[in-house]
Amino acid sequence: MSLNIENREIENVHVIDDNSEARLSYQDFLIALDLNPVLENGPFAQPTDVVHNIKNGSSGVLCDYMLNQTDYADFKGAETVKCMYQKRIPAILVTKYGKAEIEEIREYRQWIPSLLIPDHLDEESLIEGFQSCIREFNDIISDNRKPWRTQVRVDFLEKERSVLYLIVPGWNSNQIIKLRFAAVPDAILEKILKNEKRFYVKTNLGADTEDELYFTDWEI
Repeated sequence: MSLNIENREIENVHVIDDNSEARLSYQDFLIALDLNPVLENGPFAQPTDVVHNIKNGSSGVLCDYMLNQTDYADFKGAETVKCMYQKRIPAILVTKYGKAEIEEIREYRQWIPSLLIPDHLDEESLIEGFQSCIREFNDIISDNRKPWRTQVRVDFLEKERSVLYLIVPGWNSNQIIKLRFAAVPDAILEKILKNEKRFYVKTNLGADTEDELYFTDWEI
């Protein structure tokens, strides 16, 4: 059996997780949905190694975040899902680390339409997650994901931790967003370190929560 989602037949679901027991658990879940689970056993040196195993058009992906805690992979799941998105393969990031690692995940969030905690993964959320990806591949962007050009203000820097604190008045002027320096283009970061405060970015102003926000196309 396969799932017909936005006129795409999803038959195979690849499971990317460094925990073999978790892979088997997802296998049981997918078999119960009459889908064909494909367990990716690794090891992988880079995300493209995983992409090469996946047939685009009839496949989806469930991907863990902490892939690099063993010799399974040399990278994390957010980077993997980004690669899948760029290859137009629908992928869901399934992790308990969504909040704990949000600063790092945010660097990839524009390519992650669906992020779930494991307990929230069921048939409905699986379909919705794949649907969100496929719709974006077809340039149908939901309100909470659509990017808008807006001004942001740097509120505070922690140079020793390489993080900055940002205010996005167009989203919520009473909430601070923490960003890693690595998430900011070098030319912009240079200006920030010289104490410039205001910049323009594209961000999804319709985001329901801070965890959904992403930032692209920085301008002075």
